[in-house]
Order: sequence, then C-alpha cells, then structure tokens
Amino acid sequence: MKLDYSVTLANNEIASYPGEIVAAWGLFNPNGPTLYSLGYTEASGDFDLFYRWQHFTGGRTYLIGNIGEHREIVGSDDFGEIIFHAILRTNNTFAASGEELPPFSSIPSFLIFNENEGVRAAIREILRISPAFLEADWGKQLYLLAKYRNDLFGRAGEELREAYERERKDPKNQTMASKEFFDLTWARYQHIATFRDWQPGRYAYRAFDRTSFDNWWATVTDPEFIFPEATAHFLQAWIGAVSLVGDSLIDKLRAEDKYESAESVYAFFAAYSMSLWGR
Repeated sequence: MKLDYSVTLANNEIASYPGEIVAAWGLFNPNGPTLYSLGYTEASGDFDLFYRWQHFTGGRTYLIGNIGEHREIVGSDDFGEIIFHAILRTNNTFAASGEELPPFSSIPSFLIFNENEGVRAAIREILRISPAFLEADWGKQLYLLAKYRNDLFGRAGEELREAYERERKDPKNQTMASKEFFDLTWARYQHIATFRDWQPGRYAYRAFDRTSFDNWWATVTDPEFIFPEATAHFLQAWIGAVSLVGDSLIDKLRAEDKYESAESVYAFFAAYSMSLWGR
C-alpha cells in the first residue's frame, strides 16, 4: 500500500472531526507550557495523520500523511513504522522551510501513549537520534529528574535561575538596560524557593549514552509520574501564564481566533480519546 507523506498546514477546525491521539508530550516552558500530539483524523473524509502543537497564544495543526480508507492499519504492527517515517518527513519539511521547529526540538517533560506499542517504539527511536537529545547535558537532565521528579514548578525554578545566571554573566549583557531586565526578573521570581536558593555546581556534565536515555525514558513515560501531578502542574502553569499576560492580550488573541484556553485543550484531548488525567 502506497501512503501519502506530504506535510500541509491544516485548519484548526480539526477539533470538530472524529479521530484519535496516539502519542502526546508536554513541554513545561517558562514562556507558557506547550502540548504536542500525534494522531489521525477524518477531517478530509479519509484518514489523515496529524501533528499538532498548542500554546495559550495559539497553535498549528499539520497533516503529515494520508492512509486513505485504511483505518485498520492504526491498530497494526506496521503503524509505528508509518508514524516513524511521517515524523522524519515532518522534520525534513520544517528544516527546509524554516516555518516550524522539528517536533522533538526540546526534551519533553512527559510523554503519553495509547495502546499501540509500535508507536511507542517509533517515538523512542526518533528521540534517540534527535539532535536535542544527542547534544543535551545528561548529567543535568538526570540530576533534575532525580531531584524534582514530577514537581515541574520546582524544576522550572532551578532551570530558570541557571539560565538567569548564565545570561547575567555574559559580557554582552552588561548594559544598563540589561541590568534593569535582570533586576525585574529577580523581583518577579525571587519568591520561588528553587530560583532564589539555587546553588551552582550541583551536577557534572554527561554526554548522551544509552543508560541515561533509558533511565529518563522509563521515568517520563511512567503513568505514575505523569498522572495526576505532572499534568495538574501543567494545567496550573497554563492558567498562570494566561493570568500573567493580562486581559488585553487575551482579548486580542480571542479576536484573532488564536487563544487556546486550558479547557479547550483538555476538551480536544478528550474528543480524540486521550485523557490528560490518566485512565
């Protein structure tokens, strides 16, 4: 069977069509958490594979392959290979166009899968060859994971302080404007204990290796790690990010039909047969 692996931007009305999410992951981003999902939809009448990212300021959905009327392939052993090649094609398309970052350009805070083991294996293999993983400091990743586990807020405070100190010491950031920015950043985040009480030198650099990756994978895909604490923190952060930016920006986003509320995100996941609260 020949499959279509073209990558095209889709209308976000995809949420109103039947389908299923087969894998999802979250990134606990200081600029607002972002959710990503892979699945299939009947938006075009056939079965299209999709890749979708959602942030409170909006999001995009891409159709990344078409399996025609062959719905039965979703539950087969071959579906993981189909997803694998669809993700690679998506990466290549974004690299050529520059319109998006690749689907796994940052290390996720957690990953959720449906029952298809082929999909799980495909994404595991994708991550093992992704530059974001191969170039990461795994001493840092494992240190933070061991220290905070699914306390995403605590972890974010330490990561933010480390980035703050790195930028503050950069020679190009010694201007008066930069100093004022750092003072404001300190005032904004000093109430967070893991930001305020950060100490340097808590971990040693470690290059990518199979054992580090396997330990990370086993933790962030464990339902007991994800549900309910990690996803609850994710929801809190989404709501908090919305409250921080203020009503004027949210009203502007609403007018442009870009705003993604936490409720709309959870509703989309529920409609596509994946709960963010666990089974």
